[in-house]
Amino acid sequence: MTDEQQPETTTKRGPGRPKKSNAKRQPQRQPVHQGRNGDDESDVLQNFEYRPFEAQDALAIDFDTVLSIEREWGYSLLWVMFECCGKPFPDRINWRRRNHYAEVKKGNFGGTLDHLCDKDGRITKEGLVLMARPIEIQRMAQAHEEKQAKDAIERMKAAHAEEGVDVSMPGGGKHPGARAKNMHRQTFEPVKIPD
Repeated sequence: MTDEQQPETTTKRGPGRPKKSNAKRQPQRQPVHQGRNGDDESDVLQNFEYRPFEAQDALAIDFDTVLSIEREWGYSLLWVMFECCGKPFPDRINWRRRNHYAEVKKGNFGGTLDHLCDKDGRITKEGLVLMARPIEIQRMAQAHEEKQAKDAIERMKAAHAEEGVDVSMPGGGKHPGARAKNMHRQTFEPVKIPD
């Protein structure tokens, strides 16, 4: 073989990733978007006012509106569940109706709550319906609930004094020495709650 007839030898690449070249690759096209520091954009922070996120209650009714309904019309408002996850609970509505609650409809209270009504004239949100009852009955119900709560505490105190507390010790909690130590110390300070 002569020099002219020798096949061309190519250098064989070694295993692994090819070495990075130092030459910078040029973009094939101009970028579509400009960054923050582009000349054509105004300063992002100019005239910016930070407002923190404040969660809003979907069931909130303006407090002044609620007070005016209590004072002018003599009614107390309550959201009552009539369905949960699509399952109806008609008993909940019936229990409230037995205690003189009625659904608030469009036009009640001089149209004060008409902005909350749906196309049927009811005030419903997320499975709840707005109901109202006279404030006199509401006061009676609150007095009854307070009396029940106080009676439950008095029964608990009496049970601890007479029967003792079930504990694992010689003689148990019914031992006269253990019952003598069952005292409930309480102090009450009058607190003025604003209307």
